[in-house]
Amino acid sequence: MGTPVLRHSKIGVKTIERVAVLGGSGSFAIQAAKRKSRCLHHCRLEISRFFEGDNDFLLIDAGHYETEQHTKKLIHDYLTEKMPNFAILLSVGYKTNKLYLNGKKTEISVEERLRALYDLQLIDAQIDKIRNIRGELPIEVKDLEDEVAGLGKRVENTNTEIKAYNDEIKVKKNAIETSKGLIKKYGEQQENVRNNRAFESLNKEIEYQELEIQLAEKQINQLKELIEKKNEELAQAEENSAKERIT
Repeated sequence: MGTPVLRHSKIGVKTIERVAVLGGSGSFAIQAAKRKSRCLHHCRLEISRFFEGDNDFLLIDAGHYETEQHTKKLIHDYLTEKMPNFAILLSVGYKTNKLYLNGKKTEISVEERLRALYDLQLIDAQIDKIRNIRGELPIEVKDLEDEVAGLGKRVENTNTEIKAYNDEIKVKKNAIETSKGLIKKYGEQQENVRNNRAFESLNKEIEYQELEIQLAEKQINQLKELIEKKNEELAQAEENSAKERIT
């Protein structure tokens, strides 16, 4: 089929209007030529460590054959522009150290070959980095979701505790009002007693209710301190939760 000729041996242009990326041994080269492709390019997609079904990038092996060398830079630039999300790799798998440029062979220096190898290593490292990031992201997202959920639960529990303390304060205040009512009642009864025994009995009841009031007031102050502390914890938890959502 003369695929080397169909591929690049007669193409020395710098402007590429249509590129055909060929697989296998170039069996589709004739069809691509009939469709007036200005540049026919053979690529290998069997590099398993780069090309997998669940990947978001594709590796195109440009310039793998000798006859592709003089147009590989044009192909690389074109594909890089048209497919910015793809990794375009210039191959260094030459069969010889000859570079085809405008139909003429040019020796490839050791420095150029080392530079090409270095570029490939950079691409390899970048792809590995992308894979690592993609692999770690779901775990990091799950950890953040768990942390935000934990902070939300802490806020909910703190609000529940604050409500319980406020309810307890209401109970204590009602008890104080009840004790005050009893003190007034016992004081009025003392005015109508006819003996000291009854008077002293009512007096002890009054003293008891006064102690109940003092105890309730002390408990209310303690509950208010707890509420203040819980409000500080609540503000900190809400701030942390907001920060986690932003990040």
